[in-house]
Amino acid sequence: MVIEIKEKGTKEFYEEVVSFNHQYGALMRKPTAKFRSSFRFGALIIQIIGLVVLFITQLHIGMSEGFESIVVCAMTATAMATFIIAISYYNLKKRVKMFLEDDRISTVTLDEKGVEINKEDAQIIRISWDNVAFVRTFKESTSFFAKDASGIVISVTNKYKDQIMEYFNKNNIGVQIINMEK
Repeated sequence: MVIEIKEKGTKEFYEEVVSFNHQYGALMRKPTAKFRSSFRFGALIIQIIGLVVLFITQLHIGMSEGFESIVVCAMTATAMATFIIAISYYNLKKRVKMFLEDDRISTVTLDEKGVEINKEDAQIIRISWDNVAFVRTFKESTSFFAKDASGIVISVTNKYKDQIMEYFNKNNIGVQIINMEK
């Protein structure tokens, strides 16, 4: 089965794809785990705000009671954590923007050997069926997760979900399908 995808995905689709790639390790450990978008208010933004408040509190303690080594260490750790989370959030947003700006046509092929995505003028990525850990449907996407340490995930908008599920039903593909769409 070949699916030619000419239309661009939605912002929500790309945010979902970037989020579950960000949470790849957790999903590999527990494929049925509840999925939380990294972009919802409360994910990384709340952590950043909380760390800034903690830093200000530590600064206040240091100014009023003296900057003892424990206060300086706590402030340094808090500042570093804030910086790391802020950079992570920035990089996630940058990846979504990059996907949104990509106008190339994609072709997704499901055959007896596995699943493959061919992005026009780019590298072809294939996951053999024996290397697919599971297929999971999310709110916006149906995604194929590789078992190996490559971290490869091939995602298709749910516009094509029924075609993919029909292919699985007709061809007896022995891959776990997790339908978590909500």
